[in-house]
Amino acid sequence: MGFLQLINYSGPIIILIYLTRILSTENFGLIALSISITQYSVVLMDYGFGIYATKLVSIHFKEKNIINEILGSVLIIKVLIFMFVSLILSLFLIYIESEIYNFIFLLSLIPIFFQGLNVEWFFLGIEKMKVITINVFIGRLLIVILTLIFIKKNNQYIFFPIISGFGQLFIFSLYLIQIYKNGYWLKFPSKQIFIDFLKNSFTFFLSRLSVITYTNGGTILLGYLGNPYQVGIFSISEQIYKAIQTIITPISQALYPFLVKEKKIRIWLKFVAISLSFSILLCVLLFIFFPIIFKFFFEPKYFKSIELLNIFLIAIPLHVLNVLMGYPLSAIYGKESSTNKTVFFGVFVFIISIISLVISENISTVNLAIISVIVELSVLGLRILQFFTFKNNNIENEE
Repeated sequence: MGFLQLINYSGPIIILIYLTRILSTENFGLIALSISITQYSVVLMDYGFGIYATKLVSIHFKEKNIINEILGSVLIIKVLIFMFVSLILSLFLIYIESEIYNFIFLLSLIPIFFQGLNVEWFFLGIEKMKVITINVFIGRLLIVILTLIFIKKNNQYIFFPIISGFGQLFIFSLYLIQIYKNGYWLKFPSKQIFIDFLKNSFTFFLSRLSVITYTNGGTILLGYLGNPYQVGIFSISEQIYKAIQTIITPISQALYPFLVKEKKIRIWLKFVAISLSFSILLCVLLFIFFPIIFKFFFEPKYFKSIELLNIFLIAIPLHVLNVLMGYPLSAIYGKESSTNKTVFFGVFVFIISIISLVISENISTVNLAIISVIVELSVLGLRILQFFTFKNNNIENEE
C-alpha cells in the first residue's frame, strides 16, 4: 500500500516535469490554467458531499436502502451542477473571446464531469481506504502512461484534458464496480431525502468553495491578469505544494468518519503531534535539497518556481494543522459548522489581499504565494481560538 500511495503522490509531478520539457511555456501555461479551472469546477460539483455524505454513510452504513438513496441523490445533484458549471464556463469563454482558450477549456469539461462524479466519500464512509488508494493508483498510472504515449510534440498539448478525462472515467467505473460488489447500488431518492441533501450540504459546499477560492484563485487570477509564463511558473510551485498536501489529506479523510463515531480527543492529539512533526521535517529537507533536485528535472526558464516553492513550504505545517483542526476536531465536539466559518474568514482575507494587490498594481507570483501563507495563518489562528472555546465549553458542561 505504501508503494501505491507513493505513485499516487508522484504521478502528477511526473506529468508536470514531462510537460514542461515537451511543451512551450505558453502551452504549458494553458494546461496549468486548465487544471486549475478543472479543480475549481470539481469542488463546485462536490457540493460538500465529501464531508456531509461521508458523515451520513458512516452513521447508516448498515442500512443499505438509505445508502442507496444517498448515492442516487449525490450523483443526480452532481449532474445538475455540472450543467450549471458548463453554462458558466461557456459564458466566460464568450466574454474573453479567445479561440485558444475556448478549445482547451471546452475539452476540460470532460475531466470536470468524470472527476466531479467522484464517489470517494462513499468508501470513506464505510472506512475502506484501500479501495480508494488502489483505484486512484490505477487511474493516475493510466494518465501518466497515456500522456507519455500521446503527447510528444508541443502542438499535442490539446490531448491532455482528453487523457485526464479518460483516466477519471476509468476511476469512476472502478468505483461503480466496487459499490456493486459491496452490496450497494444507486437508487432514485425520495423527494424529501433529495431536498434534505441539498439543504444540509450547502454550508459544507460554501466551505469547500471558499477553500478552493484561496488555494486555486492565484492561478486563475494570473490567467486573467498575467501571461501564460507567469501561470506556468506559479502552477509548478503550487502543484508541488498541493502534492505535499496530499500526504496529509488521506489521514484527515480517514480520521473524520472515525471521530464522528468515537470522539476521542487523545487519538486526535496523537495524529496532530505526528503529522506536524513529519511536515516540519519534510519542509526543512525540501528547503535544503529541493533546489538541487528541481534544477536536475526542470529547465532554467522555470527556476523562478524555486523561490515560490520556498514560500509555499512555510504554509505546509500551517496547512497540516488547519486540516486536522478542521472537520476531524469539530467532529469530536459536534461543531462542523464552526469549521465552515473559519474558511469563510480565510476567503475574506484572500479577497481583501487580492483587492489590495490589484489597486496597488502589485500582482505578482511572489505576492500571490505570500498571500497563501497569510490566509493559512489567518484560518489557523481562528481555529486555535475555536479549539480552546470547544474545550472550555466541554469542561463546563461536564461540571
